[in-house]
Amino acid sequence: MKYNKDERIINENKELGEFFRDFSINNNNGKDYVGFVSLNYHSIVKSDGRSRVVLKNLKKFLEKKYIKINGVYVNEYSLEGRIHNHCLIYSNVSFGNFKKELFNYWRKVGSVRCDRYDSEKNGYMYLVKHINKLRFNNWDLIDNL
Repeated sequence: MKYNKDERIINENKELGEFFRDFSINNNNGKDYVGFVSLNYHSIVKSDGRSRVVLKNLKKFLEKKYIKINGVYVNEYSLEGRIHNHCLIYSNVSFGNFKKELFNYWRKVGSVRCDRYDSEKNGYMYLVKHINKLRFNNWDLIDNL
């Protein structure tokens, strides 16, 4: 797979990053994301469809615990074609409660890194760094799961 370094794509990704940055505040009564999350799979996941199913199941698991989430996620493909996800997540519960339940679910699926979201660190730009670099990398809203 070849990386695409087109100037137009760089500008589109900057705009997308700004959309990601503002999404939580614009859709959660001025509240920002609680978590910057990276998700890896124990098994080899190579399709967007399979990744969406697992993320949807995570969302359902959290909803059963009365934890509402929304935000954005990115399917990032490795050069070998394996998917891992990066997410910016808003939750109606504290960061600690969200992280605890995220780990409870994801430990069966793979490994997880969950950091408290810090808008000063520009995590939103980290999410878009590979969008359009590899033709398969894509994103969606968690609400669309």
